[in-house]
Amino acid sequence: NDSAKTFLDAHKRFPQADKGPETLLKLGMSLAALKNRDTACATYREVLVSYPGSSKAIRTKVAHEQKLSSC
Repeated sequence: NDSAKTFLDAHKRFPQADKGPETLLKLGMSLAALKNRDTACATYREVLVSYPGSSKAIRTKVAHEQKLSSC
């Protein structure tokens, strides 16, 4: 729960930071670990929408996490 709050706060404060996509991805992963699947899936989608130019590694990790969460 603390991790999710930390990632959410970091993303809200610095959405355009270089680590923006990674922060949002980790927020989704934290939410998934908390069994908050719907919000986790929405967060994964938001990574791809908000950061269309994110690295291939980030996009691959998002796809992997979406599959694990059955998004």
